[in-house]
Amino acid sequence: MKKFIIFNIIFIFSIAALFAQSKTYNIYKKCANNNFLRLVSVTINTEETRILLEFNPDEDQDFTLFEPGTNGAFYISDIAKTKRYDLIDIEGIKYGTWRLKGGKEYQCTLIFPPINIKRFNLIEGLCATTGDKVAWNFYNVKLEE
Repeated sequence: MKKFIIFNIIFIFSIAALFAQSKTYNIYKKCANNNFLRLVSVTINTEETRILLEFNPDEDQDFTLFEPGTNGAFYISDIAKTKRYDLIDIEGIKYGTWRLKGGKEYQCTLIFPPINIKRFNLIEGLCATTGDKVAWNFYNVKLEE
C-alpha cells in the first residue's frame, strides 16, 4: 500500500510538472515603426503566451495602451492571417494614455492565449485598420530554438 501511495504522488507531481512547463524564446526584435520599442522574448506554456516588450525612448513619448476587448488592443496573427489570438491582459504598465520619460527604460508583458505557431505578427489593433504610421507592430516574429 505504501508503494502505491508513493507511486501516485510521484505520478501526480510528474503530470503537474509536464503541464507547467514553458518555453521561452529570446527574440530582441525592434518595432517596425520606431526605434525605442523592442520585443524581448516570448514565453509559451499550456495556459498562456507572454510577450515581454521593452521601451527605451530618447525623448518623452505619449502613447495609449488599449484594454483587452477593445478595437485598439494588441493581437497576434499568424503570417497567413488565418489565426488570431486576442490580448488577455498586460502586466507592468497600466491601460490608458500616459507618457514615457526619455532616457528611462520601461517593460511590460502582454498576455495572450497559448499559441501553436512558429511565426507570427504582433499587431496594435486599431492601427491595423486605420493605417496609422506610428503603430507598434512587429512583423514576422520567428520562434526558433
